[in-house]
Amino acid sequence: MKPKLLALALIAAVGLVGCGKKDEAKTREQQRAERDAFIKQREERAMQNPDKVFGKAQGVQERSAAKAEAERKRLSDEYERKQAEAEKNAK
Repeated sequence: MKPKLLALALIAAVGLVGCGKKDEAKTREQQRAERDAFIKQREERAMQNPDKVFGKAQGVQERSAAKAEAERKRLSDEYERKQAEAEKNAK
């Protein structure tokens, strides 16, 4: 009975070691090559439809500028209102 138990434990241990096998670590050159390939692929995808890519960026800038202008106008109006109230209270 003990030889069977020992054989079963040995098989289980070998199985666990085999399942835990990891891929070899990549060298710096391999990592750099993969990163460069990914960046190149991303740029090529973007350049297939530049109007879409740059149109989105332009839209974001335009919305941001509109928000900033609205905020400046709100602050200016508020300042003028406070100045008018201060003049009214001073009289």
